[in-house]
Amino acid sequence: MSDYYVMVGSREVEGPFEDRKSAKRRADELNMNEVGTNYTVRKQ
Repeated sequence: MSDYYVMVGSREVEGPFEDRKSAKRRADELNMNEVGTNYTVRKQ
């Protein structure tokens, strides 16, 4: 089973999440609150 992490560049910010949907939801929340920072989701 894979874990999903919220990333900024190559740095893990939050996680692990059990599914991509949960991680993506959190990344979207962070992207709405942070200006100039791009949060992404990566599978590990």
